[in-house]
Amino acid sequence: MIAKSGDPLLEPSARDALSKELLPLAYVVTPNLHEAGALAGMTVTTEAAMEEAARRILALGPRHVLVKGGHLPDRATDILWNGREFTRFAGEHLASPNTHGTGCTFSSAIAAGLARRQPLGDAIREAKAYVTAAIREGFQAGRGVGTLRHFVTGW
Repeated sequence: MIAKSGDPLLEPSARDALSKELLPLAYVVTPNLHEAGALAGMTVTTEAAMEEAARRILALGPRHVLVKGGHLPDRATDILWNGREFTRFAGEHLASPNTHGTGCTFSSAIAAGLARRQPLGDAIREAKAYVTAAIREGFQAGRGVGTLRHFVTGW
């Protein structure tokens, strides 16, 4: 919906359709800070704001909301809200230029874990460890933001 740079990836009408038609069908949604802010109608730059945004997004219909905090200034904490309790997934904040595709890779890895019948928390933890390793071993493939190494050594 919105890139980590803040650039929009959807037209306004598509955002509306996403909110009204797709979110109610979702088992889990994984917005970044920009997306969480847009969906919740607020600015999201702190863990407290991530919690409030997750509450507001859950009211749109998904069963779980995982607000990704990879762009918080000093930590990479993701916050999961299921309507009853918050779960934090703390992670190492890596200063790497090789982060192109982290959000897509993270959500896909979570989906793969769920397809293997992992509980959601386990799927998130495993996906987070995988993405962290893929960033650590990322590389520059050309100009601009470098890419993750999806086939991480020893994974």
